[in-house]
Amino acid sequence: MNSLDNRNRIGVALLILRITVFLVMLVWTIDKFVRPAHAASVYEHFYFLRGLGPAVIYSARRNWQS
Repeated sequence: MNSLDNRNRIGVALLILRITVFLVMLVWTIDKFVRPAHAASVYEHFYFLRGLGPAVIYSARRNWQS
């Protein structure tokens, strides 16, 4: 194997990694827009922020987009 083959294999591996990370982030973002109650439960479980209802998640999303 020469260095050109290695460079090509690394390039393909990085492309696949970038595509899969993009897909995960896309699904995660769509989930937050479609199911804000799920996002609130994630914040409650992992970040210990209780009382964040779907309305808070939705308003935070709207303020962030402005």
